Amino acid sequence: MTRALAGERCIGIDLFELPSRGLIQYFQSSSSPVQSQIYLGSSSGLRNISGLRDRDFLLYLEIMEQSLNTSKTPFPRRLDEAKQLGQRIDKELRDHKFLLLSRMLLTSSGEAMIKEAEMVARPARCSNRPGDRAAPASEQGPVAGAPGGAIESEPGERAG
Repeated sequence: MTRALAGERCIGIDLFELPSRGLIQYFQSSSSPVQSQIYLGSSSGLRNISGLRDRDFLLYLEIMEQSLNTSKTPFPRRLDEAKQLGQRIDKELRDHKFLLLSRMLLTSSGEAMIKEAEMVARPARCSNRPGDRAAPASEQGPVAGAPGGAIESEPGERAG
């Protein structure tokens, strides 16, 4: 998840640094042309002059930094932090309606973090009952980087 978030952050930074014409072309290829024209058409100069673009970019960077830090947190704390991050994203986007590029880029980030944390935390929660034990490594399936194993993953993430 950490690598995916780092890639998402790079894409977002590139989008924020594109000139208006480049953003229009990008969003026309990925969403409705009407949406991109409304967002970027006549308002991009005003967004730059008023400082909204910089506020939008700053929020995006702050949220992505928090997302990266959360993705590196050990379980079970990661699940709680992912839920808090999702709540923060919802609040920021609700409170700042004119931070439009962040809204487009971050809308599903909080949900993805929570789902990933819940998926990875699920086996740990099952083994917390008295009498349960965690499966030994030999029973857990292929290991990243091992002969015949899955693609390489990060420490703390499941191979897959």
